[in-house]
Amino acid sequence: MKKKKKSELQKEYPRIYEIGARVSIAKCGTLYVDMKILHPILKKKGWLVKFNDFFGVQTCLMEGPYPWDVDNVLERIMSGRKVGTQLIWD
Repeated sequence: MKKKKKSELQKEYPRIYEIGARVSIAKCGTLYVDMKILHPILKKKGWLVKFNDFFGVQTCLMEGPYPWDVDNVLERIMSGRKVGTQLIWD
């Protein structure tokens, strides 16, 4: 996987960066969102239970969930609009 610049990641996953989290790259080269960063942000905003409910049983790396899934859940929480995998869960 070609390493992406922060500006590219911000454009691709705007909701993650909007709440103050970030996308990281695992040793295997796969993108993920570190739950050590995401969890406190969600808890502070009062979104942790809702996030977990909407995230469901989607797969993730040991390091954390995939950014496309996190961004889709955040989009649903923040705008009410379902996108990506959120369209098929409910």
